[in-house]
Amino acid sequence: MITLSKLRYRLFWPPGQLTRPRNRPTLRLAHPVAIQGWTDQIRRRVHKLKPLHE
Repeated sequence: MITLSKLRYRLFWPPGQLTRPRNRPTLRLAHPVAIQGWTDQIRRRVHKLKPLHE
């Protein structure tokens, strides 16, 4: 089971650089392939969640 602190660590631990292409803040990660599996898994799980208020 993943906790919020583990998720925060794994998502924000990879090195990155904050850039502003077209004057929009963008976080560019150094190794996006390393976290691609995690982001896909998180996206799938989030889509399965039901809203708190209906």
